[in-house]
Amino acid sequence: MRPVIPSGRRAALLFGTDLLLTPLAAGCSTSGDDGPLGRPVEAKGAVDSLLDGTIGAITPAVERRDGSYEAKELQDRFGRGNGKADLSKRVHLEERIIPAKAGVLLGQVETYWKGQGYAVGEEQTNARSRSVTAHRPDNAWVSVEVDSGGTAEIEAGVDGTKYPGELYPFKDPGAPEPLPNKTPAGRQDAPYWSH
Repeated sequence: MRPVIPSGRRAALLFGTDLLLTPLAAGCSTSGDDGPLGRPVEAKGAVDSLLDGTIGAITPAVERRDGSYEAKELQDRFGRGNGKADLSKRVHLEERIIPAKAGVLLGQVETYWKGQGYAVGEEQTNARSRSVTAHRPDNAWVSVEVDSGGTAEIEAGVDGTKYPGELYPFKDPGAPEPLPNKTPAGRQDAPYWSH
């Protein structure tokens, strides 16, 4: 039996309907409501706030080395960009955190996160690192990881914001290039954290 291929006006209606439904099936929203952090600028603000708050909760105070904002474009089921991205930024601490103090550092940030009303996950521990992650209801999250070599990394992000059009958004073209540090991140000796 041969398949029936619609023709004429009926074909236009059927294929026209398919074209209208395709963006919805691919996960694109036509409503324009992307939530409180749907625009990249708001997502960047949330990332900055999460990083600043988390680092500010660590005592004695630590120095930070900021990475770039990164927007990883999400794809639909056909492998095409769907207009959304996961925006994140990593920060490394300059101080070397000895294993005995890693629990102290994670405990401080967990206490801060709980005080902010974040949903805090279970601490993950293995031979290479210790880490913990917290989430907010608006798709923002933050994690802290301390590896066995003493390097601490804090990463924050927002899932599902609008794609800003490039992998590394929010560059400041007028900013000077950073001078190279004498010490790699996580290697600076600190009176409390390194002893």
